[in-house]
Amino acid sequence: MKELRLLIGGLAAIIAVSFAACSGDECVDRFDCQAKNGSPGAGKRWECEAKKCVNVTVTPPETDGGTDGGTDGGTDGGVDAGTEFTVFVRDLILNE
Repeated sequence: MKELRLLIGGLAAIIAVSFAACSGDECVDRFDCQAKNGSPGAGKRWECEAKKCVNVTVTPPETDGGTDGGTDGGTDGGVDAGTEFTVFVRDLILNE
């Protein structure tokens, strides 16, 4: 009896998944469209509009590179962190 209930439950799950997969929706998001239709081509991308895949043209945003090259990183190279750590480890090993 327990096996019969498991079998019926499994069949019910398979049927439910089948109906959900066949709901008629072509897509949920643009990644569904990409997976189903492949590459949209140069300068284009897939969009999911009204549950249908649509190939749209991508317009790059206009950006201004500006004239400021950023701030000067400075001339101080700082302390060599490797040297101090190496001496510390050597002292630990030699118990000095």
